[in-house]
Formats: sequence, structure tokens, C-alpha cells
Amino acid sequence: SVGAYGVYDGMTAIALSIEGDGLGSTATLAGGLLIDSSVISNAVAADAYGVLIGQDAIVPEIVLHGNINTSVSSETAMNGYGLFIDANGTMPTLVNTGLIVVNYFGETGNAFAVMDASGTLSTITNSGNITAQIIQTDDDLSDNIDPPPITGSAVALYLSASSANVLLEQIAPTIDTEDDANDNVIAGDPRITGAIRLGTGNDTIDLLAGTITGNVSFGAGADIFNVNNGAIYTGQLNDTDGLLPLNITNGQLNLRGGSVDITQATFGASSQLSVLLSGVPAETTFIESSGTVTFLAGAEIVPLSVEPEDRIIVLAPRPEDEILCCGGIIQKAVSMNVPVKIVFLTYGDSNQWSFMMYRKHPVFAGCLATQGPDKFFHRNGIMRAVQDEPPAAPVKSFHPSFPVPAFQSFARPVG
Repeated sequence: SVGAYGVYDGMTAIALSIEGDGLGSTATLAGGLLIDSSVISNAVAADAYGVLIGQDAIVPEIVLHGNINTSVSSETAMNGYGLFIDANGTMPTLVNTGLIVVNYFGETGNAFAVMDASGTLSTITNSGNITAQIIQTDDDLSDNIDPPPITGSAVALYLSASSANVLLEQIAPTIDTEDDANDNVIAGDPRITGAIRLGTGNDTIDLLAGTITGNVSFGAGADIFNVNNGAIYTGQLNDTDGLLPLNITNGQLNLRGGSVDITQATFGASSQLSVLLSGVPAETTFIESSGTVTFLAGAEIVPLSVEPEDRIIVLAPRPEDEILCCGGIIQKAVSMNVPVKIVFLTYGDSNQWSFMMYRKHPVFAGCLATQGPDKFFHRNGIMRAVQDEPPAAPVKSFHPSFPVPAFQSFARPVG
């Protein structure tokens, strides 16, 4: 293993660096670089690099069977890099069967799993895990004050400087038998988590296994996005010049809002298109095609699916509206153990049927009782504190297979 640890605040950490002398001499690894173990880099209030392909370095290929793990903790804007290619470095090929993870603890800095400032990286084959994430920090968990919002960027693949024709291929993992019996294990499904930013070349993404979760920005060029073998993409798509065909042969395309211009799209018999629809136009998914969009028999168009990492809040004008309008998505979320909050904005006492139901089966009261004495329940048209009058009946759900999520009320009488 190779590690770099910034012991003191403000110390840049670089675990592995390959570079020339800056005077014209190059550092060349003719056979490429194989990383079969761990590269770890940690910094506090400073930048951190896992692997740095620096100035005048020439590395034809990096093959990663091990892991690159970079961590930065900072209240000010810093950067964490898993693999960084300097503007004057050269590294055209990356093969990852292992793990590249960058964690940034803070809100204002950036996490880059792979950052290519040279424009030379043109082939990426991933059957492992490439993840960039920003994690909000809270210095005082007892003050009930949320940490500041995240303003930094979590980017899995930053290739915006490239004018080459980039090929990103994500494939199923295979058994590695190269020279180490300990490696002969099939990994989990491959995944890329974080934004992907491409340049001005004719770029292709072949998503042939696992998942990609994060916004993808295609630059200018005749780009292509292919999904097959049951793979799943979730995020927003953007293409600068609208020259993007979509080929979803077998898999899911989950578009979480945004606007994308395409030339054509084909959805195969085993494909699924999920789109985010919202009353706020800026949040809704818009797809505009200059050509034909084809759905073969068996293809599905469904509302955007619930993801395991999601958190859901439902705003209901009055009790029962959450079931009538969002019952299906609530049931799906609860079945996946996704946190759900329901906020009632009024008593609902103008609706006599609803009011009678809640008097007979105090679902609202029982659920709120589990939330603590500072919450309230609804009885006889009056909001009462749980600590003053506990509910007389246990919580009942609307259906045996429909577990009850958490309820809260900011209610006022109707009318």
C-alpha cells in the first residue's frame, strides 16, 4: 500500500506521483501502471491526490485492480482527486476493476474521482466502482441547525478538456486470474456515482452492466448513449449541440428532470423510460428529438422510480390527499425502507368522511404519538398535544401491506 496523510491542516497530500523534472525530461512508464493494492490520500483544509500523473509524465495505461481512496475534510473550498492527469501529462487508457472513491467532508469544495486536465484520456473501461461524493458536516449535532447547503461538485469523470473521441464502457466484472489467487473473486455490480462531464469529441457511453447515477453532460460532437444488458442510468442528460441518439436496448433510463435535445431514440422490448414530472416546469423532464423516437412492443414508460438513497416528503392539503395522490409512490418507498414524511397542512375537517375515518381509526394520532411529545394529534376537530391526551387506539394502516410512514402536521382549520 501507498499512503499520504496531511497530519497538519493545510498540508497537501499526494500518495503517488509520476512526473518529469520540469526541464524537458520526461518520466515514461512504457508498459503502463498496474495498481494491485491500496493508494490512500487524506488531507485537512488542503487538496489531496491519490494518483497524480504530473507534468511530462507519459503513462500509456493504468490498470487498477486495487483501490484509490481519497478523503478531504475542509470548511473552505478545496479539492479531492482520486486520479489526476496534469495538463502536461499523458494517459490515454484507464481500466478499472477495483475502486476509486473520493469523499469530501464539507460543503464548498469539490470531489473528482477522475480528473483529466490533459485531454488525453480517451478510453475508460469500468467493471468496478468509481464514486465521488460530498458529505455535509455538522460540528454541533445538538443545536438542531442543519449544516450549510452543498455548493461544491461531486464529479466521477471530468473529461471536459478533451477533444478526442472518448469511449466510456461499463461492463460486467470477470474473474481476475492474472497472478494473484486472492484476486479470483467476482466483484459486485459495477457502478459510477457522480457527474460525468465530456468534451467536444464524438463521445460514446456504453452502459452494459450495473448503474451510472449522476448527471451526464455531453459536449459538442456526434455523441452516443447506449444502455443494454439490464443496466440502469439515473440522472439528467445534457448535450450541447443536440447530436445525441439514445439506444436503450435492455435496461432503464431514469431521467430526473432537465432538458435534453436528441436526434433519435430507440427503446427495446425490455427497456424502461422513467421521467420526472413536476408542477414546477424547471424540475420536469423535457426531451426534444429532431428525429424518430421508437418504442418497441414491451417497452415501458413509467413515473420515475424510487431509489434506495432517496428521501421523500409528501405535502398534503388535508388528510387522505396523500393516499389519493401519492399512495402508490408512498407504498413503494416504504417497502424499500426509504424514509417518507407526510405533512398535513390543514385539519381536513371540511371533509366529513375523512374526519369520521380519523375519529374512528386515529392513524394520524397514533403515528404522531411515536414522534414525541412535541407533536400533535387530531381528535374531535381539535389539535391536542400527545402528552395531554394520548391516543386511545393503536396505529392502523390503510391496508395490511401498507406500512404507515411518519406523519407531521402544521395544521389549521379549513374554511
